[in-house]
Amino acid sequence: VGLVTGLMSAVLWMAKASKQEPQDQDSNIVMQQMILEGLAAMRRPAARKPTYIFSYGANMSTERVRQRDMVALDCVNTTLEGYRLTFNHRGGYANVVACDLPGACVHGVALLLSPGDVARLKRAEYGYKLVDCVMTPYKGSGPSSPVDGNVGPDPDAEADGVLHGKVFVATNLSEAPPGMLENRPSTRYMTLLRVGVREHELDPKYVQWLEAVARIYRLGQNVEPPPFITDGPPLEAQFENFPWLEGSLD
Repeated sequence: VGLVTGLMSAVLWMAKASKQEPQDQDSNIVMQQMILEGLAAMRRPAARKPTYIFSYGANMSTERVRQRDMVALDCVNTTLEGYRLTFNHRGGYANVVACDLPGACVHGVALLLSPGDVARLKRAEYGYKLVDCVMTPYKGSGPSSPVDGNVGPDPDAEADGVLHGKVFVATNLSEAPPGMLENRPSTRYMTLLRVGVREHELDPKYVQWLEAVARIYRLGQNVEPPPFITDGPPLEAQFENFPWLEGSLD
């Protein structure tokens, strides 16, 4: 804003300068050219860097990403701390919501996507919005060093052991009572998630938890899953309020 105000003042100065005597015009011409070049630079679009997108649903599947004509420039196993996975998008799709339980988190993969692929993904993800997020890479995992300096993420994407990026959060939400879902996820959709977590070798405890969640929906229940808790109680205890799973969490 300050730059725009300064340039506007300079334009007014140019108008006054045009009324000066001819012998004063030479220096004014140089100043005018500099101002015009500054205005032209403001109109040029800023160079955009690829962005890390935290993927926790179907986009964890490499095949799904390929089907959407996208190319992940980098892929990092990460967690989104302070959130839980649910399926309260009205279409029965995955969503992440804030959760204040200690140890609550969502596991997924941070996909480094070009600006064009991010725009393509935004058009495909109906009923979602992109918001800023901070991800924690798995121990021993982190962004790759790009061969081409123009391909890598913003230099500030990784700092203090965390990864800065964006995540899709649902806006088209279920109108079912708390704890219930308007539509449960389909078996096909849950299969994409199950394939994705195994493909990227996510935390085995999270994989086991997701298998239990998928089983709930195969049994026809329209309920929200319990949050995944890092170093939480055994799976049986986490799903103790889900009697349909009794005896099937071995």
